[in-house]
Amino acid sequence: MQNDFYIHAYTRNQDVTGSTYLISAHFPNKENVRLLLDAGAFQGSEIIRGYNEVFPLNLQKIKFVIISHIHMDHIGLLPVLVAQGYNNPIYMTYPSLELIDINLNDAWKIESKNYVVPRFTRENICETFNLMKGCAFKKVIKPHKNISITFFSNGHMVGAAMIEIVISYPGREDIRILFTGDYKGKNIFFPVEKLPQSHISKPYSAIFCESTYGNIDSSHEKFQPHFISDITEALKNQKKVVIPSFAIERAQELLYYFKYMQDNSFISSEIEIWLAGSTAMETTKRFHYKNLGVSSNMKNFLPKNFHTLPKTKKNVILNELFKSKKPFVIIAPGGMADYGTITSIIPYALPREDCLIYFSCYCEPNSKGYKILHTKYGEKIVYNGKPYIKKCKSKFTGELSGHAKRDEFLQLFQAMEPPKCILVGHGKMKIRKSFGQYLNNNLLNTDIEILNPDYGIELDSNGIIKTFPANFEIF
Repeated sequence: MQNDFYIHAYTRNQDVTGSTYLISAHFPNKENVRLLLDAGAFQGSEIIRGYNEVFPLNLQKIKFVIISHIHMDHIGLLPVLVAQGYNNPIYMTYPSLELIDINLNDAWKIESKNYVVPRFTRENICETFNLMKGCAFKKVIKPHKNISITFFSNGHMVGAAMIEIVISYPGREDIRILFTGDYKGKNIFFPVEKLPQSHISKPYSAIFCESTYGNIDSSHEKFQPHFISDITEALKNQKKVVIPSFAIERAQELLYYFKYMQDNSFISSEIEIWLAGSTAMETTKRFHYKNLGVSSNMKNFLPKNFHTLPKTKKNVILNELFKSKKPFVIIAPGGMADYGTITSIIPYALPREDCLIYFSCYCEPNSKGYKILHTKYGEKIVYNGKPYIKKCKSKFTGELSGHAKRDEFLQLFQAMEPPKCILVGHGKMKIRKSFGQYLNNNLLNTDIEILNPDYGIELDSNGIIKTFPANFEIF
């Protein structure tokens, strides 16, 4: 007898960016319900970004969208969906709802600047906000009579969630899905709760799992802490330290580290700590004053001698800072140095021997940050169209990564009843395959499948039924 209660699962990405999954639930009564997990923008080369032009689905058939967290590679195409006619709910946690306007308004600035004919309008942004619905952690919501979703704690960033989706039908065994999103088991701003025992004592039908660092263990040297020692040494040697950063949470985490260094006498409280960029400044305010789930003892994360760099006086202040002989620190949005306020600060630092550009996040090979890191002292580098002779130092740390490594994912999975299958996505294809092999070797009672845009996966309550050729672009 043919199975009449199942789901089809598709992915649109085969890299680290552009996180989007389509789940199509098929019920015995012939009803078909389609939903999206995330709607992320592709980041990187011009060819990759071309995938952001149009969202390749009949959006009239999508009943709802679920957002795991508000990084642009997970939400960047929401306004494009709306511009193409999407008009149904978008679910996310309350903290994500409190912060998402910062990134989407910033996306509009980038859109209006970089596209002759914008893919969406300012009005589409407003329409997107009107579709959003905040959800409490651990509270079941039912966007459809046969579908329930629950958001669980995730340390990737404030507001991030692992998402449980239960698809049910009378007289049939539930199809239980866990979507990890970008996952990390700890966060300095709030305690990360473990999945409730009542939810993991029964095996999930499928777990959708990211694989950003699926080929490496947490013990690897690239994740070992050296940020504090590097910065301490640089400031002791009178360096001016420029730090590209994500505006939401990473900038605030860095400010906390500088407070920690001051409180423990690693650095002098006389050294000025500057924060640039309207998005980073606004996020910092909200960490203080909004109910984002930040622990009360972590709301006081600002260092002494902290200053913000006002846009109206930015160039005057930067000229004064870089002309002075004093060391200072400036943190600015634009983690890979491709965009954001940091692009107007890096040109000051590149030709100076008394500067250190310190990258606090991964720089993918097509990024300007990667180019800066791999340009040697005295070599020519073209940045934003202008040539410089690089004389500054440049360093990178991976210790602030917001992603679990393969051994940390294994610990997560081994703490639950063995899932029927794990679907590996959101990572470079080579790393997905490496992670899949690692899971195969360590989870003997679980089927492992690598997600790929070239095929879909049919699943029911007992896991994978089959794979079949598909192309996300045609749906």
